[in-house]
Amino acid sequence: MTLTISGSESARAGTSSQWASRPNDQRFTSLQALLDDVRSRDAISYERSVANIGALRVVPIGDGDLGLRAENATAPAARLTNWSMGQLAARAQIPASFVTKLGSDGEQGRELAIKVLNYGLDKIDRDQRSIKAWLKKPTEEGGNSEIRSVTSEDYGRIADMQVVQSVVEMNERQGGIWKVPGVIEYREGGLRHNPEVEPTRDNTTLYASDRDVYIFLVDDRNPIEIAPGDFVFRGFVVKNSAVGSTSLVLYTFYLRGVCCNRLLWGVEEFKEYRMPHRKGALAKFQSDVVPSLSQFSEGRASTVVQQVNRAKVESFANDEACLEFMTGRKVGLPMNVSKKALEQCRLEEERDPRSLWDIAMGVSALARSVPHQDRREELELSAKKVLDLVV
Repeated sequence: MTLTISGSESARAGTSSQWASRPNDQRFTSLQALLDDVRSRDAISYERSVANIGALRVVPIGDGDLGLRAENATAPAARLTNWSMGQLAARAQIPASFVTKLGSDGEQGRELAIKVLNYGLDKIDRDQRSIKAWLKKPTEEGGNSEIRSVTSEDYGRIADMQVVQSVVEMNERQGGIWKVPGVIEYREGGLRHNPEVEPTRDNTTLYASDRDVYIFLVDDRNPIEIAPGDFVFRGFVVKNSAVGSTSLVLYTFYLRGVCCNRLLWGVEEFKEYRMPHRKGALAKFQSDVVPSLSQFSEGRASTVVQQVNRAKVESFANDEACLEFMTGRKVGLPMNVSKKALEQCRLEEERDPRSLWDIAMGVSALARSVPHQDRREELELSAKKVLDLVV
């Protein structure tokens, strides 16, 4: 018995897109390896405030690169990455794509990009001229630093290392129960989630780059039975960018399995915590987000069990009553879809659908047979809507 309900498509599909897009050097098979990487990156990074960005000049450095330094300074310019150059262009109200295209268009294009950026820096309003730069130390004496980000003075940086360190410490307190998820396999006559899969770079869900960190972990060795034969386990996603490409985000949820392409199935009790990088963000992360993750890891799935039990109690006299409810304002399914969902419930559960739980099961089963993702997600959300009525 498997109920497929999406709690948040951004989290559900996000884990799969991370798996599909990350290059090999951004993949880690253990939390410790991930921590070592972001810690070494943090150790060579430093922050510098600039009171007047208009006093800085974009200059050519190296072979086709651009740098930033104080006007008339003799020290080496700090190299702009594509990301920090885009942030600098945005502050100068210049489309980043335009500057990037110019910079890649030979020597003349680079010279024009420099002129455009410096013109934009001169035109920035005086009350917007103070910035914070996040830099990487030069690899050799007398070399160029690297500017990793250009943000406002009010930017409240949360280092990726601090996020990973908090997850590592939480996992240690919990006895190491959080792990890279296993995978759904066909066994025992059906699809079952197998937690005993060795993490590799191919199947890992731990990622980091010079721009962000992304962690997806589960406690799939300790499933919780919410109905006879129906099990869920805890999972969470935490992502962060010290350079401003994303807010700090924490998703917590219960789920029934993870596909080999790291797509989540059967998500319930989804919760989202989102924290923009504003002043005081680090203190708020430590006082709010870290305790929320710890409470989730130490809690029980009692609310999920209660929801299922209540859904089983809410019953209908016959098919006509079920259909009236399913096509009504609260659920809003078409009549033909509602009838198919009831038939799917009969096939999979071998009983007449008479409760909210049966209806949700039928809609979810129907969703699994739909090939098109958009339509499948609509049905999954309809199944979630049915169960939400008993919360």
